[in-house]
Amino acid sequence: YTSDTGWGCTMRCGQMLLGEALQRLHLPAGWIWRQNSSDATYNYLLRQFLDVPDSPYSIQQIAQFGVDFDKKIGDWFGPNTMCQVIKNLSHYDSWSDLAVHVAMDLTVCEEEVRKCPCCLKSLFFSFFYDFTFSGMCRTDTMLSI
Repeated sequence: YTSDTGWGCTMRCGQMLLGEALQRLHLPAGWIWRQNSSDATYNYLLRQFLDVPDSPYSIQQIAQFGVDFDKKIGDWFGPNTMCQVIKNLSHYDSWSDLAVHVAMDLTVCEEEVRKCPCCLKSLFFSFFYDFTFSGMCRTDTMLSI
C-alpha cells in the first residue's frame, strides 16, 4: 500500500492518543511545540511515529501487529483491535515503560488493575472498548481527553 486511505483512520486515532500520552509523560508540564524546535526529547518522540517500518508506533508496525488479531494489512481496525495492538506494541517500548490496560465492555475492575504488574509502572492507560479515553494516571496527575 502507498496510502492508508479507507483503512487507517482508527490507527491514526490510536497514534494520536498514544502520542499525546507520550508527550505528557516525557515532556515537562506546559511544554509547547515551537516551529523548528530542537528539543531532543520531542524529536525522539516524533521519530517513534514515522511512517517507516522501523519506527515502533508506525502505521506499518500497527498493521503488522494487527495480524495477531486476524487483520490483514489494509484491513480496517475497530477500536478494540487498535487498543489491543497499542497494548502489544507497548511491551517493546522500554523508553516509555508504558502500562496499557484494555477494559472490555466499558468495565474497569479497579481491584484487577491494581493487582496487575503493569499498575506499578510509571504510567497507566485505560482505553475503553468504545475508544473513549478515560484517563491517564500518574502519581500526581489525573486527566481526561
